[in-house]
Amino acid sequence: MFNRTAVRWDGHQQQAIINNLSFELEDGEQLALLGDSGSGKTTLLNLLAGLLVPDDGRIIVDHKAVTGRSVDQLAQYRRSIGLVFQQYQLLAPLTVKDNILFQYRLNGLDSPDKDLADITERLGINHKLNALPHQLSGGEQQRVGIARALIHRPSLVLADEPTGNLDQDRSLDVVRLMTDLCQERQVNLIMVTHSHQLADFFARTHYLKNGCLYQDSEGKEAIHA
Repeated sequence: MFNRTAVRWDGHQQQAIINNLSFELEDGEQLALLGDSGSGKTTLLNLLAGLLVPDDGRIIVDHKAVTGRSVDQLAQYRRSIGLVFQQYQLLAPLTVKDNILFQYRLNGLDSPDKDLADITERLGINHKLNALPHQLSGGEQQRVGIARALIHRPSLVLADEPTGNLDQDRSLDVVRLMTDLCQERQVNLIMVTHSHQLADFFARTHYLKNGCLYQDSEGKEAIHA
């Protein structure tokens, strides 16, 4: 899915953030990315989302290259995937329903009434469709973000510390719902997290350290080295 190098400039020289990294996901597979702050987790997610461009290598989603696309093409690509943010990123003037359907409507699609009812009921926010974001708890706002990411049935969802602003119980609840919904819909899910407990919801876990990717038990040894 991704290979080679992303770099940054520290004022004196270029430094590799992610180097010679390569992995693939099967259809519907879910992956948790663990690592310390500064290990490159968010950088990797931003590369996969087309928000950053790698200096070398390729990113392929749905058998199509993301790398090499124009700015407009990358914007269109981001509309086709699902993004779940730590800060929720809900639009304050819009109701819950309009926030969920915002990206769907950007794609020029009609409102999916049945799908909207199904997903909001599963997430426990079907009674909040006419509420505004400030009238919701943090957990409810994050569930709105998950519904927005999934409503257009993307093939890939990227989640960057989606429970960073929630307490432990709400975090477990939100991640459980998100992984279950993605599994039911055969959606690839990649989630960045600091929490080993949240990563336990995922069948596959990778660890980032010093720009390198380690798998499962190998990664646990590397990340604590």
